[in-house]
Order: sequence, then structure tokens, then C-alpha cells
Amino acid sequence: MHTQMAAPSGSVDSGTSPDLLTGAPRPWFRRVAAVAAGALAGGTAAWLVEAQVLRGLPALAVMVVAGLAVPTSRELARRVLIAGCVFLGWVPVTWWWRLPVGGVGHFGVILGVVIGVLVGWVVWRSTLDRVRLLWPRLRGTDAVLAAAAAGALWIYQPGLQSVSAAGELTRFFAGWDNVAHYNMTEMIRRFGVMVIHAPTGALGEWTYGPYPQGFHAVAATVMEGLAGVGAADVATDLVAYGRAMTIVLVGALVTVVAGICSLPALRRRPLLALPIATFAVVTFGLGPGGLLVHDGFPNFYLAVAMLCCLPLIGLQMSKPGSVGLLVAMVGAVLGVAHNWSLLLVMGVFGAGVALLPLRRSRWPRLWSEWARALVPVVAGLLWLGVAWSMLRQNPPLSDILQIPGGITQVPFSVFVLTGALALAACGLGLAHLRNPRGAAHRDDVLRLGALGCVPLVGLVVSGLIAWAQIRQSGDVGYYFWKFAIATQIVSAIVLCCAVAVLAPGFGVRRGWSTRRVGTSAVAAVVSVALTAGVAQAYGTPHKFPSSIGGVIAPGISARADFLAIGAAPLPEAATLVAAARADDGRAVPVVYAVPSSSPRVAWFLLSQWYYALTGRWTVTDDALMRTVKTPAQMTDADFAALVRDAVLNEPEAVVVVPPGSADGVRRLLEPDGLSDRVLSW
Repeated sequence: MHTQMAAPSGSVDSGTSPDLLTGAPRPWFRRVAAVAAGALAGGTAAWLVEAQVLRGLPALAVMVVAGLAVPTSRELARRVLIAGCVFLGWVPVTWWWRLPVGGVGHFGVILGVVIGVLVGWVVWRSTLDRVRLLWPRLRGTDAVLAAAAAGALWIYQPGLQSVSAAGELTRFFAGWDNVAHYNMTEMIRRFGVMVIHAPTGALGEWTYGPYPQGFHAVAATVMEGLAGVGAADVATDLVAYGRAMTIVLVGALVTVVAGICSLPALRRRPLLALPIATFAVVTFGLGPGGLLVHDGFPNFYLAVAMLCCLPLIGLQMSKPGSVGLLVAMVGAVLGVAHNWSLLLVMGVFGAGVALLPLRRSRWPRLWSEWARALVPVVAGLLWLGVAWSMLRQNPPLSDILQIPGGITQVPFSVFVLTGALALAACGLGLAHLRNPRGAAHRDDVLRLGALGCVPLVGLVVSGLIAWAQIRQSGDVGYYFWKFAIATQIVSAIVLCCAVAVLAPGFGVRRGWSTRRVGTSAVAAVVSVALTAGVAQAYGTPHKFPSSIGGVIAPGISARADFLAIGAAPLPEAATLVAAARADDGRAVPVVYAVPSSSPRVAWFLLSQWYYALTGRWTVTDDALMRTVKTPAQMTDADFAALVRDAVLNEPEAVVVVPPGSADGVRRLLEPDGLSDRVLSW
């Protein structure tokens, strides 16, 4: 079904990237000019980033345009899919080693390389022909993709709006795990490398060293584009992290929608693509994925998005050797492995559909084609080995599954129903193989039938996790609900794939492709009605008067909460920012003893945030923090007793107390010779 466009510079297959470095010999001066032009363009881009001339949202916009200009496909939606999976999955590889990037940073290096290679490739051979290849072919489904991107931006707009550092921190208080994810991202920025390879702190090992850090490396890269290289002021980095997190998650959702819009069955059917893409957006933004960000699980959100990309890529691989899609698929696998690797039990089946049907004609014939296909596969396997080496340093899976945690639960019946519907739709695809109408799409329908293994495995593994947890503690817990949410979301995407693949075989043809005015008008009405219907799949996207009724979608509630929190920061957040700014960097154990008067935030969480904001979160500090407690109301005598307890556990410990209590506590501790152990601001 793929076509080719002949051009003097080579050909571009809809599923593969053009060969950038081969072709007929050219005069040596053209090659020299190409290398020089590429080096100049790339160097200029990197210099603009280092000089902070190109910074903030304009820098990210240039990165997006440059990434989409890479002619990996003639179709814009497929370019977005490939570029998104490459950036979100492969960029963390660059943070595994401490590279000599200096003030350019990883963001500047990546931007410079992309621009430099593009310019050099254009100049290398027939310049005008290759310039034309930079511009993708636009279709009606690209308008659907743009609308979906706008919807995703609206849902997550609170994370992009300007708020104070205290307002941003108050938002993060809503999800306890936010402190761990901020800490890992900030540590990567401080040391320029994954936490597991960061220099050991003066007080010992850093916390979360072996924790998978795919999301955090991507967020650190985006933060370099927004706020420069290396850790900045506490307030600057807090705001930059909030925006970077939002940008990464919006990018992940847009990548999933691009995968839907690039399905061959939907390219010429924008009216069919509209409700399908809308369902994907509301599933991630308003439905079961709507509270993941609010609850503090951005890495899990990214892992689920990359998981959903695997079946979307697999369905499109008419040939397993399609290099562009293969690189994207490996990137998606890495995005799952380095964020929430347990989801790979479903991901392997989503990616595996690319192997079907098992016909020799689908596989590469030349050794050079095999070599190009094996390069990303081998690199991906090596990086999966890195993920495995990190996971081996964590507790056994049986222990991890029993870890408690807080997460908003999804309705159990809806979770099971979504998985069952996806499984039934894939089964319908297998039954459709004998239908004459489906003969032209036999390969797609066969891959769709095999795709039923994804929701099936998800449901089975969810049941096994539930059995293990009930056997141990008598009830299902945190990890069951996280896996159930992932299963429900990926089942919804599989359901989208089923509709896209099967609809043409049931007569959804020209009327949905906008080629006939009469039938397309009817189709447009039906499409809009379906879109409005699926937008309500998980609740209303707008709060109606009580007389009308209706349940608000979870994502809308989370969005409203973020808006309200950002506008009214807690005093504890402002106090914490001020205390972190005053930290003197002394290499001694520290206890943050400023109590919390708000029921929304515990002192224990404030202490963890203090360590994260100051770059102090070592195993030693974490252990010391767990030995002391601060009630909501404390007198100077209480603070003095706390200091004595802390010094008893760690002889070199110091304690941070509120400014109003500092002098009184120091006077009480003078007889003990501990007045110098009191810090304030």
C-alpha cells in the first residue's frame, strides 16, 4: 500500500527514511561544501543555545521544527510519531555518560546535530530536490492531529502558565511522588549524568540511584532548553521543571495521536480519524490517565504513552526492515523499559505484530538492508541490558509489588470492560479475515488479530498481581491499580486501532474521505456527533449546572485543582523555598524542622522537598530524617529537644528551624554547646 516518489536524490518510502549518505559520486568540492555547511549550521545553532540567545519556548519550537524536517516519511503524522519516539526514548541514552558538552548542554548538542546533518544532507546532492523532501505531504488527518494537540495543550495548560515558585511547589504537594521525580531530574542537571553514575556525595550514596530515569533525563534535556545548562536558582528550576514536565507529557500524548493519524486506513479518512483521535486524547487527558500527573506519576504516564505507540507502529510496518519505524519502535521500547519496565510484558506483544505475516517477501533481501535494520535493534538490546542492570539493584519484584502507595483508583468494571472490548474487537478482526471485503487489508487485519494479545496479557497479569497482593495482605494495592490503569489505557488504544482497521471493510469509504460533497456532509455530521459522544466517555469535560447533572471527568477535576492551587500557594511552600535558598551547602547531615500547619502537606514531605531542592538527598540524610518528628505546634524547647535527638543520631547534624525561633533555640542549647547546630534564614 505504500507508494514511492521518484527524485534524483533517491526515494522516500512512506515507512522508511531516505538514505542520507549514499548515491552517485559527486565532485569533491560539493562534499566539502556539504560538510562545511553542516558544521557551520550546527555550530551556529549550538552557539545560540550556549549564549542563551535561543532559549525558552522559541528554542523548543526550533527543536520541533528541525525534528519534523528530517525526512523520515512523506507523511507529517508519521514524522511526528517517529520524532516523538526517538526523542522520548533515545535521548536518555545521552545521559548515561558524563559527556563534555559544556555550556551547550545536551539540548544544544542534539539541536546542533539535527540542524547540521539536515543542512549537510541538503547540500551533499541535488539541493533543490532535497529541500522539497524536507516539507512533508499534508493530509486532512494532519488537521485532526493539530486539533488533538490543541486539546492536549488545553488540558495541561495549567502546567504551562506563569506561577510563582511557591505556587508550583504547592501543585507538586498534590502528589507525593513528585518530590522523588523532581529530585532525580535536578540531580541529573547538577551532575550532567544519570544519578547512578553521579559522584558520591560527601555523606554517602544518593537516593534513587538505581531507579529508572528515562522521563527524568528527557525532562532535564527540555529544562536545558528552557532555563540553561546546570542547576539554577531554586525558584527558577522549580518553575522550569513544572513546564518541562508538562511539555514532555503533552509531547507523549501528541506522539500517540500521531500514531493513530498515521495509520494507513485513516490517512484519507479524516472524518473517521476525528472521533478516534478524540477518544485517545480523552483517555489520556480526562479518563484513566487524567489523574496520573496530578497524583505525581509523570514517568508512568510517559511509559504508558510509549507502550501505546508500540502497537501503532507495529500495525504500520509493512516490512520489518523499515528503518525509520524500526528506530521509533526501539525508542518506544526503551521509553517503557527506562520508566516502568513491568509494562514490557504487554509491550513485547504490541511490537511483535510487526513480524506478521511471516512471508519471506516482507524481509530485507540485501545484506546492506539487514545491516541498516540491525543497527537500531542491537543498540536497543544493549540499552535494554543497561535497564536490566539497574533493575537488578532494586528489591525483588515480589517485594516491589507489596510496596504501599497512593493512587486514584479507576472503576474496576470499566477497566475490565475496556480490556474485554479491545479483545473482542481484535477477535472480530480474525473473523473478518474470511470476509471478501477484508481481503485487501488481510495483512492489517491479521496484525490486528494478533494485537489482541496486548489486552489479554494485561488482564491476565493484572489478575496475577491482584492474587499475589491479596494472598500477602488481603487486598489489592498500589501496583495493581497502576498496572490496571496502564492496561485500560492501552486497551483503549487497541480499540482505536480496531475501529481504524475494520471500518473500511464495513463500508466506511469515500464518504469519510471528504471526496464526495453529498455523502461527506452526512459523514461530517456523524463524525462530529461521534466526537462529541466520545468526549463524554469518562465524564463531562465541562461543569454544568446541578440541575443538568453529569459526572465531571477526572482530568477536568485535576485541571481545576491545579488552577486553584497555583493561584493560592500554601505558606509552607513559600517558607520551604526561602529555606532552600538560604542553604549554605555545608557537607553535614541536615534536618528540616519547620513544622507544617496545613493538613494537605506532612512535615515528612516538606523534609524530602528540602533535600530535593538543596541537592542533599543522600541515604544518610534520609535515614536521619526518619528518626525525628515534628508536631504541628512546636515551642523553642521542642526545637531544642529535637536538635539534641538529631545530634545523638548524627554527631555532625544541624537543624533548620523557623526564623522566629532560631535565637530562642540557640539560647536554650548554649549550655550543651550546640547553639551552632541551629540554622535559619
